[in-house]
Amino acid sequence: MSQQSLTLPATGSAAGRTKAQRNRRLLELGGAAAIAATYLFLVLTQPADIANGPASFPALVALGGFLLGAVLLIAAALPALPTSTLVLMPVALVLNVVLGQLMGTTGLPFYVDAIGTVLIAVLAGPAAGAATGALSTIVWSFINPTVLPFAAGAALIGFLAGLAARSGLFRRFYLAPVAGFVTGILAGVVSAPIAAFVFGGTAGPRHRSGGQRVPRDGRHPARRHHQAGVDLRPHGQGHCLRYCRPAGLCAAAAHHLPVPVRPQVPGARR
Repeated sequence: MSQQSLTLPATGSAAGRTKAQRNRRLLELGGAAAIAATYLFLVLTQPADIANGPASFPALVALGGFLLGAVLLIAAALPALPTSTLVLMPVALVLNVVLGQLMGTTGLPFYVDAIGTVLIAVLAGPAAGAATGALSTIVWSFINPTVLPFAAGAALIGFLAGLAARSGLFRRFYLAPVAGFVTGILAGVVSAPIAAFVFGGTAGPRHRSGGQRVPRDGRHPARRHHQAGVDLRPHGQGHCLRYCRPAGLCAAAAHHLPVPVRPQVPGARR
């Protein structure tokens, strides 16, 4: 009887952990599915009035879908987050928005609007990184509505940054640009259809001079993207820069963390 009394709590504890992990996986899958479904909705419907903000129906659908996905991802990551990282998430979100808006309005060629996303991804994992990227874009869209369709790309950057940290790519400073290159290609593949289909690449009359399609509102795509603070460079290159620079900064910071703190950070040197 004594042996049974000692083993039963362990079995129950193991079953509880398994159930908790299963619930976390379901939440993560639900969040990823919501973001992916919203992305497909934007690509397939090609809404021309999404730049009008929440006043348009497509913007409300995109806002609700991306927000649902971010909330589910946060719910999945929340049980494993330490208090310090949880407090840091709003700071990282504001940092993304402020730096992104600053670079977009000034036209400076610095891609630093993913520093907060990569930082949270390194500290808390792929789910928290993806949620931070999506939430940052959602909040930013209240200032510049045209960034909202790119929330899926921002979430993908956070997810891949978390995977890179878990794989140990931040343990060597020179490996961070490699992860950034791969992330840039994948994020560019995700963002290119949004730029092409939603922002005039395949909608509206052709421009008289160059044969390039113009949005239905008559504004050239490059000008509208510039006013919205959206990257004007080729999408693969822009996302590589947007990821490599914050990834390098985070890798350098993790590499020089104090020894007692390093075990809490996947990218830190042991």
